[in-house]
Amino acid sequence: MKKINNSSVNQKDRIVCVTVPGTHKFYYQPFKSNERLYLFTTEDFFGSVFAYFRDNGRCIGGRGFSLTIKELYEDRKLYRNPKIGKIFDRLPGMIDYVLRENAEQKEQTKNNNKVKNAVEVIYEGHELAA
Repeated sequence: MKKINNSSVNQKDRIVCVTVPGTHKFYYQPFKSNERLYLFTTEDFFGSVFAYFRDNGRCIGGRGFSLTIKELYEDRKLYRNPKIGKIFDRLPGMIDYVLRENAEQKEQTKNNNKVKNAVEVIYEGHELAA
């Protein structure tokens, strides 16, 4: 598995695998947070992927199984299933992309709120002057 380049990634962050009929959905969950960021969905259901997360992961409220980033790096060396290998190879790029997009979205929302507040201040001052 490739190294995740984003500096905000903690080794205790989790990858959550939620099995939906016919597919698997993967989410990124930062350490000490309930927020889940959607990563990707597989096209098909793979029993080996489900069994891997069930056997090695932790159940999260009956809504999927999760592994920490550290556990994924350690287990990747030992487990040679090609379907799991493809998913593991896809995770670092998707995590970088999702974290970058999430940071940009938060910054854009923050800037939009500043603009809205500025407009309100301008109009308040205009009404007082009139």
